[in-house]
Amino acid sequence: MRPGQTSRIIRTQDGYQILKVISKEAAGQRELNDPRVQQTIRETLLTRKDQLLKAAYFEVARNEAKVLNYFAMGIAANPTKK
Repeated sequence: MRPGQTSRIIRTQDGYQILKVISKEAAGQRELNDPRVQQTIRETLLTRKDQLLKAAYFEVARNEAKVLNYFAMGIAANPTKK
């Protein structure tokens, strides 16, 4: 397909899909001084840093959490009451 063309309807396990080619680039490695390559690298590094910080935050929050079972405490406080 050429850029701008759309595919026929494609049936997949998830349903139906129609694809459209936006653009094509030649295969191979890109130069590091290409602004698009630099932007992609920046976005990748920021995304990884963000994921790492979120994971660390959630782990600390989970480790510092205190869980109380009020139902079990109520039963233990009044074992004869049904």
